[in-house]
Amino acid sequence: MNWRLTPLNDLCKHLVYCENGSSIDRVIVDGVTVFEHGRLTQINEQAVLAEIRAAMPEYLEAHSLIEARNSVFFPYIKKLHERASRQDVHMHRYCGGDAQTS
Repeated sequence: MNWRLTPLNDLCKHLVYCENGSSIDRVIVDGVTVFEHGRLTQINEQAVLAEIRAAMPEYLEAHSLIEARNSVFFPYIKKLHERASRQDVHMHRYCGGDAQTS
């Protein structure tokens, strides 16, 4: 039994907000099975994963340079976040007692 879709009130909302893909057993596109029993059937998954693993070091190096350049904005973003968190929106932002500001 799939408890995520119980009780079934609105199928479209359940599929959008509750389904994580684990219920899918087979996908057929234009008469061709492209996914079955948790595996893609039309590509070599291991080859794709190997290609991604080979590309990751270069990507991570480039990404770390971008992160370093963007770090100058962190103090300003932090101040904006703190200011927004102090703004009274007439509801509790956090579970529990009084709204927290940090």
